[in-house]
Amino acid sequence: MTPRPASRSSRAGLAGAGASPARIRSLACPVCPYGVTDRCEGLAGASAALLSAGSIGCREPARQARYYAALHDGELGRAPLPDLPIPPLPAFIPVLVRVLPSRVRLDESLLYGVAMTTVLRGTGDVRYATPARMRRQLGLGERGRLCLIGTAKDIRLENAWAGSEENDLWRRLAALSFEFATTTTFSVWDRQARFDQIYNQERNLRSYDRFARHRLPAAPFFFFPHRTDLEAAVAWLEAHPEVDLVGILAQYYRSSDEFARLLGGIRLLRDAAPRPLRFLVAGCATAPKLERLFAEFPNATVASTKPVMKAIKGQATRTGLHHSPAPLTRRELLLTRNVARFTTFCEALRAAA
Repeated sequence: MTPRPASRSSRAGLAGAGASPARIRSLACPVCPYGVTDRCEGLAGASAALLSAGSIGCREPARQARYYAALHDGELGRAPLPDLPIPPLPAFIPVLVRVLPSRVRLDESLLYGVAMTTVLRGTGDVRYATPARMRRQLGLGERGRLCLIGTAKDIRLENAWAGSEENDLWRRLAALSFEFATTTTFSVWDRQARFDQIYNQERNLRSYDRFARHRLPAAPFFFFPHRTDLEAAVAWLEAHPEVDLVGILAQYYRSSDEFARLLGGIRLLRDAAPRPLRFLVAGCATAPKLERLFAEFPNATVASTKPVMKAIKGQATRTGLHHSPAPLTRRELLLTRNVARFTTFCEALRAAA
């Protein structure tokens, strides 16, 4: 499943989706665990996505019950999670990738990010055996500062989730000495069965619990294509008073209108939250979007691979975060200069705001 922002059409009622009475009767709403707990609005307010195909879907009660029970097994009686606050963050976190210029040596005073797509193999197993080996391959010294950004394609996350207990996934990730992590980012998109939307949101939040139990501070990624998703996010924050940093996935909001809709969603969460929030926005890397983001959310932090990837392709970051070829400049110099240009740009926007 490719994650996409929920479209306006996802808010349309079932009556407008061309759904036949027979198809509506085939839904599992009366016994769906998300329906009976009021986590899902069901036929009264959900979208045509209810009738879409999904990994689990909205038509097979036994299948729903099996996945729901596995996710919620053992919840009662667990010890409280430790209070693990995340310290103030810079305005920009450059996200590193696995294949970097061979001679690059990065400034160890900066905080860098690394995505789960880099840390996990395609099978879902952890790629790096030790913190030192990971940092060395990423062009950092042993004291290099890193955080884990939970972005990856769903197939990699699915493989990691399926083998997480057998492979001791969460302990091994925490052992890589990250300053903090974000939760996973299982997709929540518009043409997805409603059960799958909620199930993926819950899995993302379960990864917060897994990291916390291994004493790795974590920030949740929230998705809220429906009203009840926003309400669930607020309720989760109320139950986790230690959390004030929230992840937002911005990379699929490409047009100006889509990005404005994303900012509106962040605004709704900010205004409904039980305390002031900071936002870690992944995948927002053009000057106009950054200007709009920091103007409204001056305490935001942006995480992006863009200056790194442009350097690998031989392009230099110019004024206004435009890029052009720089064939006479070594790639490792381009990388450090591009990162510095993005960092300066974002810090200036934060200071001005």
